[in-house]
Amino acid sequence: MVALEIPILFICPIILYLNSITGDFVHDDIPAIVKNPDVLGYSGFSNLLKSDFWGVDIQDFRSHKSFRPLTIVTFRLTAAIFGLRPVWYHGCNILLHSCVSAYLYKIAVSNLKMDKRDGIIWSLLYCCHPVHTEAVSGIVGRADLLCAIFMLVSFSSAQQSTNTFKSIAGSILLCWLALMSKEIGIMCIIINTTFTLINNRKRRNLKYIAINFGAFLLMVLARLALNKNLPTFIDQDNPASHEKSLSTRLMTYIYLGAFNFHTLICPDNLSYDWQMGSIPLIQTVSDERNFYSIALLLIITGLAIKIFMKDVSNPATVFAILFLILPFLPASNLFLQVGFVMAERILYVPSVGFCLIITIGARH
Repeated sequence: MVALEIPILFICPIILYLNSITGDFVHDDIPAIVKNPDVLGYSGFSNLLKSDFWGVDIQDFRSHKSFRPLTIVTFRLTAAIFGLRPVWYHGCNILLHSCVSAYLYKIAVSNLKMDKRDGIIWSLLYCCHPVHTEAVSGIVGRADLLCAIFMLVSFSSAQQSTNTFKSIAGSILLCWLALMSKEIGIMCIIINTTFTLINNRKRRNLKYIAINFGAFLLMVLARLALNKNLPTFIDQDNPASHEKSLSTRLMTYIYLGAFNFHTLICPDNLSYDWQMGSIPLIQTVSDERNFYSIALLLIITGLAIKIFMKDVSNPATVFAILFLILPFLPASNLFLQVGFVMAERILYVPSVGFCLIITIGARH
């Protein structure tokens, strides 16, 4: 049965996104691919280790510090073989989305001990969610697709029954590959460790925690050392970050989290580019949008209580909450400034958890 289910789940995303394969290079595709010397082969492969996603020296003050060499390697190989024909770039994105969607079924059955029917529902929900349109149809969304597949495979590897250094090292290596695809990959090792500590009592040992913590610390220090300085963004990229009022920044940042969550629930207003005044700042406590922020905080609190107090026996619930919340944090502006107001492609990984929550709710 499994041999039949996996191919079907792999084919569904291809059918769904086949109409995007004739699309051209647009928007961020131009600087990231068409005009990027690292993609076109004008620079050596060693240059990939010191350039950002747009081909700028990552230590240059103009750089956005988006270090994604593995993603650039896939673009460069495609350019070397097929040139700048967008159909091949779109085709690769669609295949990666198919891999992610089908792999969710494998995780559901093998790692989360879910019913096969629920695994199929989860995979199909994820395959069809409209919020993935930008990540799959937009070529630069390749970073999110690669990051997602490496995070999922790393999670699966981390849950192996053996607790050997080899199995731990394998999951950490995959975390590094996720990080080299996109910055949110750094949350992979936190997800793996937290899930194991909550659900696998046999692996709650000091060695496991120490190795993973050391690897995470090394990742953080390596990225900070590579950056040399923090990125700077102009006002139109992220107006809230340039706002002097702390209360305005915090209220806006929390609301943006609520706005993203609403987009997952009801993707009725999608856009490839949220900039400038597309989402006005929240400057007063009386702004009605603060009610959405309060609702979001209550939901997060409820989920935290559920995962740590009431439902630790259900690995699917723990997995869903961890994947919903943790991968979104690097893009929340709460820790580091980012160069956008809202970007639907950053929801590609968190929606793994969201679609699983919907699946669990449907079952109940």
